[in-house]
Amino acid sequence: MKRIEQDIRTGEYKPIYLVWGPEDFLRQKIKESFRKALAGADDLNYTYREGPAVDEDEIRILAGTVPFLAEKRLILLENTGWAKKGGAGLIADLDTFPDSTVLVFIEREADEKSPLFKAARERGICVACQPPSAADLERSMKKSLEQEGYQITQDALELFLVRCGGDMNRMAGEKEKLLAYTMETRKIRREDVAVITHQSVSDRIFDMVDAMATGRPQTAFRLYEDLKALKEPNERIMSMITSQVGRLFVLRELDEKGLGLKEIQAATNYNYYAVKNSLPRCRSLSSREWEKKWRGCLAYYTAARTGRMDETLAVEMALIEVSLR
Repeated sequence: MKRIEQDIRTGEYKPIYLVWGPEDFLRQKIKESFRKALAGADDLNYTYREGPAVDEDEIRILAGTVPFLAEKRLILLENTGWAKKGGAGLIADLDTFPDSTVLVFIEREADEKSPLFKAARERGICVACQPPSAADLERSMKKSLEQEGYQITQDALELFLVRCGGDMNRMAGEKEKLLAYTMETRKIRREDVAVITHQSVSDRIFDMVDAMATGRPQTAFRLYEDLKALKEPNERIMSMITSQVGRLFVLRELDEKGLGLKEIQAATNYNYYAVKNSLPRCRSLSSREWEKKWRGCLAYYTAARTGRMDETLAVEMALIEVSLR
């Protein structure tokens, strides 16, 4: 990323760039940076094509054409699949294209053995857009808020990251709402995050299970009524309760084996802050006890799906199962 930023800043571009990886936000950010820097409002020297049906011969012709009244011609190709297979003819002709041509590939997946990947690594720049770590997200969010003149408490930041689940697109949107909501004080507290950020269904399920596990049944059933008011299907609610209890069972089992927070997060690939918040809760019971509760929830889920039990009753019985000691 820094190498691309440097090229854009200096205006000295490589003939080919490959931006790939599962992190959509970073891929799109880099894509827009190239488009803005090299094309702007200039459509004459900018070509964008998307999808596996991109015509390789057309791209070869465009790449061999000098720009009209401009220094560079940008050809931006997205999700062609050529970073895994294909595009060999285009890559073979790379040396024949004028220095003014800049080829940028934006791909979700890539194969290091593909001609495109090798060419980007040897002749240009190859950038992998991987999901950032929890620590990176925390630093990035803090820095971003500080640049805007805002402060955020640690517990507010952790709740924010739990709510967003590591989704950088969602973080960007929720951040704008928080800035507007706290514009007068420029101080973001946990209460502000709880009020203004969107709570997903999975967040509500987590709170339901947590409420039952900590002896707050009224809170759990109120949250359940909220979900029903939002027209969430009982089958989905039941499925997510079962999954959440199963996660607590897994976390407790790994915890009993002596794994630390980061090791557990790496082993499960669960959201780092969700694991951090869940561990103190799941330690109230042994892994065997959590397994028993998970199997109980699974039994109610199966009974509801097979028509042997009313779906609403199944959800309520599962919540009671979680609260039993």
